[in-house]
Amino acid sequence: MARYLKENYDVIICGAGPAGLYAANCLQKASADQISVLLLDKKSPWKEPVACAEAVSRKIFSRYWTPKEEWTRQHLDGVYFTSPDMTRVEYFQADCGLILNRAAFHHEMADKAAELGVECHFEDVVEKLLKAENGLWALKIRSGEGESELHAKVVIDATGPGAKITRHVPGLEALESGDFDQEAAVFAIAEGIPHSRRHIELLFGNRFFAGGYGIYKEALPLADILYITEVELVIEDGDTFFPDFNKSLYEITVGESGGNDIKYNRIIYKRRPHVYK
Repeated sequence: MARYLKENYDVIICGAGPAGLYAANCLQKASADQISVLLLDKKSPWKEPVACAEAVSRKIFSRYWTPKEEWTRQHLDGVYFTSPDMTRVEYFQADCGLILNRAAFHHEMADKAAELGVECHFEDVVEKLLKAENGLWALKIRSGEGESELHAKVVIDATGPGAKITRHVPGLEALESGDFDQEAAVFAIAEGIPHSRRHIELLFGNRFFAGGYGIYKEALPLADILYITEVELVIEDGDTFFPDFNKSLYEITVGESGGNDIKYNRIIYKRRPHVYK
């Protein structure tokens, strides 16, 4: 228990993404340091932030946090919408949006939370949540120093899609949703395409590729880094799979692992130096 300042907290927040960081800041500031707030995450929030939601409305974002140039990658003047028949419509409003450097933004939010008095631990994994006999919530936590059990009056699950730590907890069944964030997407860096850096391009189509095997198979020889989520799941009727590739050509790093009902590993394959395509 020496790792933590208390055994019982008023609020424990699980997950230090923008939602968890913002909740920690708001609670500690509003309470004038009259409540104890603990913020937990399995990694520092400025390390490998999720590549999502970097583009924001300046007006709406400013209601909740003051934008800073040091973590603004780009200013935006609007959005281009292109329909399936190639009709193009522009929404324009000078400096209406921002593209954020999420890592730097998260770092500022975490620093501010600590400055306000939030106790932060960013190498801790919440293994289990259950209702304690005294009316508090009990959390089983694993860190580099071993396992601990903490208690809180309120627990905020800000762990992201699926809200995994609140799954299979009696009384919280209504909170359960998807098991993890599922998106069918191909990320690529394209060059030579005319594009306004101060606009977001949204293209809407009505033709879709059936499956992704062919796309990935063609793209693999061109890729220097592969970010792959390997899911431990057998689909009996599955007819499309990720293509085989020579893993010896890559340096392999195992990133995030997790999942309750369905286990997964996020793995980075980086092409070895001097290995040619």
